[in-house]
Amino acid sequence: MANATAITLNKLTLDTAKADCAESVLDTGTTAVTLKFTPTGDTHNVLLKFQNTAAAADTMTVKVNAGTAPPAFLRAAGDLTIAVAQNGIAYLVVDSARFKQTDGTISITSTPASTKTQTLKITAWELPN
Repeated sequence: MANATAITLNKLTLDTAKADCAESVLDTGTTAVTLKFTPTGDTHNVLLKFQNTAAAADTMTVKVNAGTAPPAFLRAAGDLTIAVAQNGIAYLVVDSARFKQTDGTISITSTPASTKTQTLKITAWELPN
């Protein structure tokens, strides 16, 4: 399976149904993979879903990387690390003041358990204002 090259940002519109949303799938092998997405507005309107679909009972580490200055004036708070268990799901809304990079992107690194091959699905929704 080929790794996604970026996180797909699904845009939702007020009062409009959306049948399906694209997932960005990472078949990480045994090494960490970093993907980015570019929000078009406030990152408080972006909801992220991380799903560890690994076959073995191993936890995957997902890290939202601290941003750069400017614009991330809260970057000193550092990276945010989330442990996602096998078949587990975690949801997150990120703060641009902590995580936005100089180029406007948000950078997320997924790391499989030591010497394990794991698959992670990332779904991102940009919610309407």
